Amino acid sequence: MVDSGQSFDVGDCTLHAVRPPVYDSPYTRGLLDPTTRVYYASDAFCAPNPIAPVDWAEEIPAHTWEETMARFHYSSLCPWITMVNQTRFQAEVDKFASLGINTIVGAHTPPIGRSSVSLAFAQLARLPSQAPLPLEFATTAR
Repeated sequence: MVDSGQSFDVGDCTLHAVRPPVYDSPYTRGLLDPTTRVYYASDAFCAPNPIAPVDWAEEIPAHTWEETMARFHYSSLCPWITMVNQTRFQAEVDKFASLGINTIVGAHTPPIGRSSVSLAFAQLARLPSQAPLPLEFATTAR
């Protein structure tokens, strides 16, 4: 296992293990490629698009992106986020944002490109102070 802060060689580059600010397991690690500044985020920043498939998160309307990010984090990834101290969490997100990440790729989200990385950090930082969104389930008539 590679712990947060450790690095390992994968042939033509060295990847750095960096635990994201939100996670569902103590073993979760993201990987930062310091050459490309791409962060492989595991489940952090998850925001499934309920409208239609897109190539980049920037293609999702901003309100929808923020809402789906909050809904997925509250209901699936880290329901504990509402119990987190906002100031301490903001400091953790700020420390994470200082890594110089310019692209985020992960599970349950389209890639987040350079023009939206700062917005993704801002949305993530607001999670502790937002009210959890209710789950909505599709129903079918029988």
